[in-house]
Amino acid sequence: MQKIKKKQKFLDILSQKTKTRFLLKKKSEKEIPKRKNSPLFNHVPEIVIQRLPIYIRILTKIQKQGKLQISSNLLGELSGISPGIIRKDLNYFGRFGKQGSGYQVIELKDTLKTILGLDGTWNVGVIGLGKLGDAIASYTGFTNAGFRIVALFDTDEKLHGKKISRITIQSLDELKRSVKTRNIKIAIISTPSNQSQDVANRLIDSGVKCILNYTQSSLKVPKEIILKHVDPISTLQSMAFHLKNYHLNK
Repeated sequence: MQKIKKKQKFLDILSQKTKTRFLLKKKSEKEIPKRKNSPLFNHVPEIVIQRLPIYIRILTKIQKQGKLQISSNLLGELSGISPGIIRKDLNYFGRFGKQGSGYQVIELKDTLKTILGLDGTWNVGVIGLGKLGDAIASYTGFTNAGFRIVALFDTDEKLHGKKISRITIQSLDELKRSVKTRNIKIAIISTPSNQSQDVANRLIDSGVKCILNYTQSSLKVPKEIILKHVDPISTLQSMAFHLKNYHLNK
């Protein structure tokens, strides 16, 4: 009986020590601040992400000029973005540069490219090879920006087998197979608006996670799909509003 009591007391002490260690561990975890340079960057505002390519473009130009450092003031002057906003944008991803000496051009450019996922190449498919799709497929600037068009698709049988920039136009029936074999992660839709939703559905079913929509149609996609719209007409219409109000207030 005495042995049982001693054993139970020992287990109680062990349990208490374990509980104490657990509470101390939880407390220490709460006290550790989350690192700003987390690889996920879940809480970065979209507007900040949209400005990063602007910084990369300017840093690339500065690098070609042989300059090794750049200040936030000069970066702001060249980008049209205030130096305060630039510093705030960069602080989302960690600490860059030193006060009084500015930023290391190559280091900052390479880091921002890595953050954006541009340290490799993404394969892209284009669906809809009318005049707009043809222009997109023929554009050579994608490669230098980290994107490679690897597949073209259209519903028009007359286009099947023809080539644009050495890439053969395929039927949409080949979409699912090509997405898999060519590792296509991004798709550009440039079809007539009445076809765009069906195309988007096919892309999602094929495993594509990112869609760039060049049509005027508002697409419905699951929340896990990244969808961006490029609509020059809507942009021009918003510019007309500002232009009209500028003249009214002049």
